Amino acid sequence: MIKALLFDLGGVLIRLGDFAPVSHWAALLSMPIAALVERSFAHPAAHAAILGEISAAQYWQAVVAELGLPAEDATALSADFAALAQ
Repeated sequence: MIKALLFDLGGVLIRLGDFAPVSHWAALLSMPIAALVERSFAHPAAHAAILGEISAAQYWQAVVAELGLPAEDATALSADFAALAQ
């Protein structure tokens, strides 16, 4: 059941503007940055992570597996995506 709905008008809660932190990942994977962001945030594991059913580390492990990256890249990819919200 949905108990609240938040609208982030004007990017107050999170602001994604400079995609430089993840641009090298997009280049490595030969995909547009927008596709990388969408595949990462729309990953099926995202819902489980949001609900607390899996940890953030498990979520990023699922993302790197989906992208075909080595498991040891999960921490770096996570950190680079976190930098987008800075």
